[in-house]
Amino acid sequence: MCDKELHALSSARSRCELLTALQNALQYVSSPEKSSFAKYRILTQLVDIFHPSVIGLLTANEFKELFRALFCSAAVDDAFLVLINALHSCDSSQMFRLQHIIILLDDLEKTCLESLLVDSIEKDPNDVNWNAKQGELCRLLGQTTCLVHNVFGNSHLSSLVKVNDALMKSYLNNHWIYLLNSLKAALMDAVNRCRNAKNVNMEFLAGVIYELSRGDIVAFRTLVTWLGSKVDDMIWRRISVRLLTDTSNGIAHLENLLILVLLAVKNGEMLQKLFGSEIYKNRIVRRIFFEKALFVKIFPSTEQVPEKLAICLHLSNSESSDDGPWSTLHRDTICTTLDIWSSSIHINHSSDEQLDYIDVVLLNFVKYAK
Repeated sequence: MCDKELHALSSARSRCELLTALQNALQYVSSPEKSSFAKYRILTQLVDIFHPSVIGLLTANEFKELFRALFCSAAVDDAFLVLINALHSCDSSQMFRLQHIIILLDDLEKTCLESLLVDSIEKDPNDVNWNAKQGELCRLLGQTTCLVHNVFGNSHLSSLVKVNDALMKSYLNNHWIYLLNSLKAALMDAVNRCRNAKNVNMEFLAGVIYELSRGDIVAFRTLVTWLGSKVDDMIWRRISVRLLTDTSNGIAHLENLLILVLLAVKNGEMLQKLFGSEIYKNRIVRRIFFEKALFVKIFPSTEQVPEKLAICLHLSNSESSDDGPWSTLHRDTICTTLDIWSSSIHINHSSDEQLDYIDVVLLNFVKYAK
């Protein structure tokens, strides 16, 4: 199948042998007739030869050009899986290997991450092979910076860390920027597909945005603000609702994401535009926003969570009838808040912070009542 190419890569001991083996591997990986499994094996073998005695036979430019071509010629999802899994297996004794994995991974994210996300929205929901990969891909894309930190964080490697410090900082700075920009490109493509009445698979993007929210809160808030600037358009609103309420990655993930979106939105108007009628129709959204965010958690006053939620309902009430679902939700929230505020358990056993927070909730929801 690809045994000849694998043997040539593993047994190359001279510059000539290595260059020949790499060229043959590139020809194999570039062939559309070869199986994806065989190509995956070749990529894995390529990472296994990241040793000074082998890679040292190439110049820095030759390494970048040949290995970039090899990984970019393969299926992009397989290329990411191989590199990040290789990164996962690195330890503090493999700094040379780690350095070259990061060089390739940074280049792959720069050139191919966008296509990975864009291609995902065209995937058939019944594609078994893709469904088996996408969960692991999301998880690995969210772990890479932690993996790099863990290896470089060993104090006894301080001299090596200084040598590779620029490389590490560059990758850590670039990773979330690449992910953010790729998400934007994929969402724009999803909107265009919707305009052309084509199916859109949002499951992978929903998983990636969750990883972004956990990995870089600044990049995540930038994405939410960017989405909020788009949702005056009806199709953009539908896409944002699908993205931010997708449960395919688990209810717990969605609940955490909703809290972070609530903190990220600038005001209640943006919150209302992003979620629309899902705020009262979707049981999970309603519970997180109007139970957990008001009566379970306590947020700093700078986040203005009660005010955002109250204004969100106020704006929606203004566009609906007095006995509509928005008014009902607003009225029910006020009644629940009053019950908690006046209960002896709350008065006698809550901390000063909890007492103040419920006061703020009640004041805001009464203030913005229709």
